[in-house]
Amino acid sequence: LRPDREERRAAVVDGGTHADWAACIVPEDRERMLTVTRESMEQGAVAVDYRIRRHDTGEIRWVHGRGQFFLGDDGQPERMTGITVDITELKRTEQALRESEERLRLVTDHLPALVSYVDRNERFEFVNAAFVDWFGSDRGSIIGRHVREVLGEKIYQLRVPHVKAVLRGEFVRIQGQLPRPTLGERDCEIIYVPDFAPDGAVRGFYVMVQDVTERLAAVRALAERERLLQLIYDSSSDSLFLLAVEPGEQYRFVTVNETYLQVTGFTRDQVFGHPVEDMLPAANQALSRQKYREAVTTRLPVSYQQAAELRTGFRYGEVRLNPIIGPTGEVTHILGVVTDITSRR
Repeated sequence: LRPDREERRAAVVDGGTHADWAACIVPEDRERMLTVTRESMEQGAVAVDYRIRRHDTGEIRWVHGRGQFFLGDDGQPERMTGITVDITELKRTEQALRESEERLRLVTDHLPALVSYVDRNERFEFVNAAFVDWFGSDRGSIIGRHVREVLGEKIYQLRVPHVKAVLRGEFVRIQGQLPRPTLGERDCEIIYVPDFAPDGAVRGFYVMVQDVTERLAAVRALAERERLLQLIYDSSSDSLFLLAVEPGEQYRFVTVNETYLQVTGFTRDQVFGHPVEDMLPAANQALSRQKYREAVTTRLPVSYQQAAELRTGFRYGEVRLNPIIGPTGEVTHILGVVTDITSRR
């Protein structure tokens, strides 16, 4: 051997006692390692991760040690052969992964939605706090279980086509119901997002579920109120119309009621979105524009009478214009009410 190598070899051999090895171990791991070593002598083998401090640089490194004990004629451990591998980078990667998972859990646990990850075998690998709270259990009783076991057979069968779709790599958004033990069936918005491996294969999918029961109930209630208001609007004996006030003193129809259509002889398609001049005879346009301008500038109701030759015949009308003021203080719309006074005249 070369002298320098021979010198290093002698240093290792001459200092290669059990005590020298124990001295290399960081104090936090030393007692654990000595205990593991004593126990492993009886079992005949050892495999363990621990930290050491390099004698040359003082750097702390993680190592994985694996060895086999050999017994002498008296049945006592006589020698051991083994291998030690530096796994510092692996430990750093594992630590970074744990910190990433902790951050992910910290974020998802504060979301007002159920968040989970399901692998390709349809088993849960991750669930957030809202998911656990929904199903009234703990993470340990959910992780590793099949989707069928957690959701129940009835709900699972409804989700099968969507699960197959996301495992094909498709983004899935559906609305459906999920049972909640304390509240019963809940309306939910459900999103499945495929998780692609580097080779393009789908290795699982992310799930986000939002309880939209109250929101849908409010939407349905609002739709019902709008239906009733529309019924009242269309049942009025007066002609009602709503105009949007646009730049340049332009007034455009937003909506009209059935009475307006019957009196004027126009259809909805002919009215909606068109300028007000399109619905007025030329002889009436100047007065109407003057009154619209007055309602916008004064921001006060305006009333006047007007006679017009319409498609349905000659009519007298009593017109009331009510300006609607928006959040910025400007008139954004005009609500018009026309009472037919032809018979009275």
